[in-house]
Amino acid sequence: MDDALDSVLNYPAWYSLVTILPNSTQSMIGLGWQFNQNSVSCYDTTVIGTFSENHDVARFANATDDLSQQKNAIVWNMMTDGIPVVYYGAEQRMSGGNDPYNRAALWLNGNGYDTNAPLYQHVATLNAGRTAVNNAMAANNYSNWSGYWAYKASILYNTDDILVFRKGYDISLVSALTNVGVAGAQVGPYLIGDTNWDEGALIIEILNCSSVVAGNNGQFNITLVSGEPQVCFLPCPEPS
Repeated sequence: MDDALDSVLNYPAWYSLVTILPNSTQSMIGLGWQFNQNSVSCYDTTVIGTFSENHDVARFANATDDLSQQKNAIVWNMMTDGIPVVYYGAEQRMSGGNDPYNRAALWLNGNGYDTNAPLYQHVATLNAGRTAVNNAMAANNYSNWSGYWAYKASILYNTDDILVFRKGYDISLVSALTNVGVAGAQVGPYLIGDTNWDEGALIIEILNCSSVVAGNNGQFNITLVSGEPQVCFLPCPEPS
């Protein structure tokens, strides 16, 4: 498409994200709806910029101080289709409102730059997961190219309290989001299928290092506790 822009920021997804994820009374089905709208209305969702905050809008932590809701927003940002844009200070939970408060100097942050901060560690783990999938797919391709980035994400399960989606095919990441918050009720268990994983495969949840074995047709149960998101991955070749 010669008359198309190379890329744009995904503001439609951002509007849904900042409306739904900070508010436990909102249905997660709305976020799933926006997910599908992106797929049908955007020529190539893999090249748009995904974000939960930037220099033109209030920071996500300005909408909620709930750590679990903030973690869910970052999982959406980094694991859906597109090019993740992580705005400086998000990993330090900076909470400035609209411009200029969203542009506060990072070096003036009251707690300093904390590499042990929960969202710093969260971003690092998610980035490691993306890298692991990319490397695993590239290792199985004679051209050393990973199809993970080009494979469009798809929804596996969506109810009022959860959105589960997969990105990747032969090797993939399955992410689960909720907006119930730290004090919210347990979400699930829900039986998740269409994973393209084999029965008996070891599934690792990368954010808390728990594991489960895939059942019939690659199905597995997922339960979210304290509003925490989950990202599941097969870290090693499946049993033969």
